[in-house]
Amino acid sequence: MLERPIATLDNLYHKIEKDPRHKNSRILYNESAKFRTFPRWSMNMTNLEDRQADKYNELVEVIEAAKTDRKIAAASPAVTLLKIFKS
Repeated sequence: MLERPIATLDNLYHKIEKDPRHKNSRILYNESAKFRTFPRWSMNMTNLEDRQADKYNELVEVIEAAKTDRKIAAASPAVTLLKIFKS
């Protein structure tokens, strides 16, 4: 999850895509926010290949919720996605 003004995020994401250390990056969900949800969090990385099987159903639910602007347990899909990988 990246939290910054949209122009900053666009520039950063283009740099990430061009960086050979990053492979198969994708935007799973894009949501505008009036304030930062995680102001004290620093960047982290999760390898989906290592955790895909046990998280698949939860990820599908987040993606479907994002497509329909639906919240999951009163949380946005973005927040729910972070909670999945935090656990």
